[in-house]
Amino acid sequence: MIQDNEKPELWQENLEKARHHFKVADHMAYVTFTILKENRLMVKILSEIAMSLNYLIKAILQYEYSFKRVSLYKDPYLNLKTFKEKIAPKYLTRDEINVLIKIIEIEKKHELSSLEFVKKEKFVILIGDKYETLTIERIKEFMSTLKRLLVKFNFN
Repeated sequence: MIQDNEKPELWQENLEKARHHFKVADHMAYVTFTILKENRLMVKILSEIAMSLNYLIKAILQYEYSFKRVSLYKDPYLNLKTFKEKIAPKYLTRDEINVLIKIIEIEKKHELSSLEFVKKEKFVILIGDKYETLTIERIKEFMSTLKRLLVKFNFN
């Protein structure tokens, strides 16, 4: 039983949630997708990657906030801006930051998409007047970057 003074900090809980969603995405990409070969799974895998990333960003922001290095806001867009401008450059390469932003953009635009379809080995999403194409290789690249970040931000 956890006592009050042993209660894990909020950033630790979010880091654990990030790891959980990453494990789900990893299993889906490397086991379930391999067995079923169902291209529509790519969107679900992307969703799990995005949730993992979301919790990881929350954990990092809360960790930095606990040392009074940043301010937190009720507006998630301001928090994301704080992460991109103040935290990410200290820890991440420009390529890693770009991958994170791309994951967030694709997931957000997917929610707003009016059309999506499977074509051969690709999952295509219509975003405005442009198409975004997902392949399992691209999903695995996203996962590889996210895995490196989970290792980098292992504060425990």
